[in-house]
Amino acid sequence: RFFSHQPDLNYENPAVQEEILAALRFWLDLGIDGYRLDAVPYLFAEEGTNCENLPATHAFLRRVRREIDAMYPDTVLLAEANQWPE
Repeated sequence: RFFSHQPDLNYENPAVQEEILAALRFWLDLGIDGYRLDAVPYLFAEEGTNCENLPATHAFLRRVRREIDAMYPDTVLLAEANQWPE
């Protein structure tokens, strides 16, 4: 689905999750007021699935929202959802 030269971060790794949150905070501290989160349905991988709408993805997004809201309550987070409606 993606190009081979694009990074494939291991979101299962807690250190990766912490670095993502640190990067979000870095830019928020500089004054940005929102993010568009790209390719969100594919943050986590699970063999035997198409990796879309995995529980781990939803859990991580809830964590991001919770942590951002605690420090930057007016931040917009807009996540890409290239999913067909059910």
